Amino acid sequence: VRMTWVTTVFGDSPRLLRTNSRWPAVSPDGTHIAFVTNLRHEIWIMGANGGNPQRLLEGKDEEYAGLAWSPNGQRLAYIVSKGSPVVWSLETLLLANGGRSVVTSDSHEKSSILWAPDGRVIFTRSEGLVALNSAANLWVAMVDPRTGKAQDDPKKLTDWGELVVTSPSISRDG
Repeated sequence: VRMTWVTTVFGDSPRLLRTNSRWPAVSPDGTHIAFVTNLRHEIWIMGANGGNPQRLLEGKDEEYAGLAWSPNGQRLAYIVSKGSPVVWSLETLLLANGGRSVVTSDSHEKSSILWAPDGRVIFTRSEGLVALNSAANLWVAMVDPRTGKAQDDPKKLTDWGELVVTSPSISRDG
């Protein structure tokens, strides 16, 4: 069972916030945490202390992964896979009304997402036919914060051969 915990840098004991959760992402203002349920068919949001959980998305035929908040906290980026053959999409959700926008979509597996302060969305994308036996490089797309859509075609940032990127991070200033 996957769980979300909270702790402080001051040595307090860790506290369980939520079971049945993965890919937690803290909002830019620190007041909310978005997460995906274990079955990967729902995206939820809760208060930073675990209270007031609310379901944002549910897709019986969709599986969600990797989450990232927009710099202004009004949108949430996520990976969704669906269909046969599987199509992998990077999408954004406007929290105010639930409107969804596609940033990019194709047959290549995507996983980790970062949303930089300047609007760049950086994500990992598999480069081979079978994700377990292929490289995963970093790609970038500039995303319009109003529409949640890419302003241009995604561009490949790295060419790392057999390296698989799993948990990239970015500094607060981008």
